[in-house]
Formats: sequence, C-alpha cells, structure tokens
Amino acid sequence: MIQIRDLLKISFRELEINLFQELGKTYLEVLKNVLKALDELLMEERDKERYETRGIRSRQIETLFGTLEYKRRYYLDVKTGTYVCLLDQALGIEKKNQSKPGSFGAGSL
Repeated sequence: MIQIRDLLKISFRELEINLFQELGKTYLEVLKNVLKALDELLMEERDKERYETRGIRSRQIETLFGTLEYKRRYYLDVKTGTYVCLLDQALGIEKKNQSKPGSFGAGSL
C-alpha cells in the first residue's frame, strides 16, 4: 500500500485539501457570475425615474471560501439625493459586512 501512495505522491488528506481549494475557486467564480446577473436584472427592473445609473464600482467581501471581488452598479436616488448600490441593498450587504464562516469554511482544513 505504501508503494501505491509513493507512486501517487499524494495522501488522501492532501488530495482533500487540494480539491477543497479548487472547489472554493470555482464557487467564487460562480458567485461572481450570479452577482453580475442579479445586478443586470436590478438595472433593468429598477424604477428608472428614481434611480439614475452613475457607474460601476468594485467591492470586496469575505465569503465562506475567501475574499470575493465583484463589480456592481451604483445609482443616484433622485428622491433622496443619495447614492446607492441596489445589489447591495437587495442582498442586505452593508458596509464592511461579510458572511460568517461555518464549520466547513476554509479554516476548517
């Protein structure tokens, strides 16, 4: 059995860690794409008389699988005179908000 392990040059634990890291990268990429699609949906469905598009801004947020950088639109709320990111509002993401690591978070390995 040791000969097989020597041939593979990896233990089960190392295989598990490597797979978890790759899944984390995939998760972050999928999440980024979902956020982009939601942002586009909000842009199309917003109250166009109230919210005027003012550009796109980047944001970083901590997730269960690490730091995610994503882009979202920000708007001028002509009713209140303030700037808002409808995506952040819709998802309940506040300034410096981050998701809470669970028992399967990156720190678990």
